[in-house]
Amino acid sequence: MNLTARKKMALLATLPMLFATIAYALTTYTYSFQNNANVSHQTSAQILINNVAWTNGTAIEWNNVTRGSTYQKNMTVINTGTTPIDVSAYTIGLENGWIQKWNTTQTIIQPNQSLSAPLTLTIPQNATAGEHTWTYHVVVRG
Repeated sequence: MNLTARKKMALLATLPMLFATIAYALTTYTYSFQNNANVSHQTSAQILINNVAWTNGTAIEWNNVTRGSTYQKNMTVINTGTTPIDVSAYTIGLENGWIQKWNTTQTIIQPNQSLSAPLTLTIPQNATAGEHTWTYHVVVRG
C-alpha cells in the first residue's frame, strides 16, 4: 500500500470518530435554572430582671425608695434569635432629676449569648413623696 492509500485509510478511520463528536455536540443540551434562597432570621430576646423573666408590660418594682439614694437590679438580655441583636433602652415619664440607666457599653449580642449589667435608679434629693410611675423601654433590633 502506498503512502496516499495509507492516508486515505487513516482519514476514513477517523471519520466515524469525527462524526460521532459532531453528533454529540449537536445533541447535547444545557439547561440553566435560576436559583433563589432566602436565609431567614429571627429577632427575639428574653429579658430578666434579677433572674426573673420580664415580659412586655410587666412592672419593675422598686418598692420604697429614699431621697438621694441609688438602687440597683440586674438586667440580663438573652438573644434567643438567629441573628445578632442591638439592644438599647430609654425611659418615658421619668421625673426631672430621677435617673434610670442600664449600665453597659456593649449593645450587640450574638445569637445564644446574653448580656448582664446593672439597671440603676437614682432618686434625687428633692423627690416628692408619693407613688411615682414611668415606663422603661428595651428596644431590640436585629
